[in-house]
Amino acid sequence: MRLLTGSRSRSLGAFGAALGISALTCFSAASLGAGAVSTTPVLSSIIVGSHVSGQQGHAQFLVGVRLSIPAKVIVRILNPHTHKILSTIATPQPHRKGRAFVLVQATDSRGYQLLPGAYTVWIGARTAAGKNAVPVTRAMTLSYTAPRGVFDAYTVPVTPELGLPAGQFVGALGTQPVATHGALHVGDVITTLNGVPVGNQNTFNRVIRTLPANAPIAVVAIRSGVSAPISTTITPLPDWNPSGPFGSALAANVNSNKTKFTYAYAQAEYAIQSGDTQTASRISGAWASQYPGTTDILNAQVAARLKQWAAAASNWANALTPTNMRGYSAIPFGIGIANTALGHQNPLAFVAAEAFDPSDATAFSYEALAWIQYGAPQPALAAARIARALDALNPDSLAAYGLALIRTGNPRSGVILLKSAIVTTDDRSRAQMLITTYLEQANP
Repeated sequence: MRLLTGSRSRSLGAFGAALGISALTCFSAASLGAGAVSTTPVLSSIIVGSHVSGQQGHAQFLVGVRLSIPAKVIVRILNPHTHKILSTIATPQPHRKGRAFVLVQATDSRGYQLLPGAYTVWIGARTAAGKNAVPVTRAMTLSYTAPRGVFDAYTVPVTPELGLPAGQFVGALGTQPVATHGALHVGDVITTLNGVPVGNQNTFNRVIRTLPANAPIAVVAIRSGVSAPISTTITPLPDWNPSGPFGSALAANVNSNKTKFTYAYAQAEYAIQSGDTQTASRISGAWASQYPGTTDILNAQVAARLKQWAAAASNWANALTPTNMRGYSAIPFGIGIANTALGHQNPLAFVAAEAFDPSDATAFSYEALAWIQYGAPQPALAAARIARALDALNPDSLAAYGLALIRTGNPRSGVILLKSAIVTTDDRSRAQMLITTYLEQANP
């Protein structure tokens, strides 16, 4: 099976902004030090787990080394019996002298998941001049926990302005008939999933992230034309089965429901996540007079996708104008993200989001990160503890708590949590930013 990559979350790219992605340091060949490229690198202080356990379809692990001079780090996974190379990963450019970590996917060179069992991890290094370190090897055993299920439908959170029950509006269904077809209908509003009310996006994301595969899941939904809530079940397949793409289905559903904004809203959200900001802007403009708050949210997300953070902050603030939108926690959360990206750390924006939804672990995580950037580690630790208590499996919660522990003088425990956040996130750019900016600095 191919490894599942990528994830859908409320604030695409926001984590990097909240952590100060400008802190990333790029090392050019000129900055690596005069004469260093003519010396042979030496590897030391090797960090590789002897037993790696990860979720089936998502397993990855960290390999750590200490470099004597700047060099590229190369990691290979070998069959321990035949010594055949199953996969190779290398840092894209020479890494600075000192501690280096490489995130390794538990897949072969074709992208298929490695079978559980024993492997050899081969670690080497090469300078820009082609000088190779003496490689080292470590034995590793790989095992998997049960896979999670894929939710084969495209949904958007219901904003107060839409006049629908709080929940997740089903804009399109996927192609897996045993999972959703016949149980859910396009236009349904899911109010409860697997026994958990999903009136807010963060809770919905948490439930989706922990859906079991090949097991019936209870769903409660509101259906147009039906007086009582619909109770049904879906059976998610393992999430290495593809879900979507939903572009064509969303377009067809909009064409069949031209007077209903909810369908256009779902299409616009999908367009933003797919990078089609022009389509999203066109939809927002067409419906702005009828749904000013929700279309301002779309405009804010378009601006954030384009990294136009001042415009994003302005549009999020505009979304507060309609009276019925003031209790919508996504708005202060978005304001906090935009201000952080502009260099104006504002923990109180995330506190405002928490006031509307005290169960929002992501808001507490970002509050903690904002306090860290603000230079206040103790409030960061308090917020991170709440985030961890609310959602212990959320990579955002793990990262925030780990960083807060490091900042408050407990680096050993903090590094353990930070590593857990890195190997459990499906966002590779986020993982690399955490490695470069924080993990390697805390593990000199």
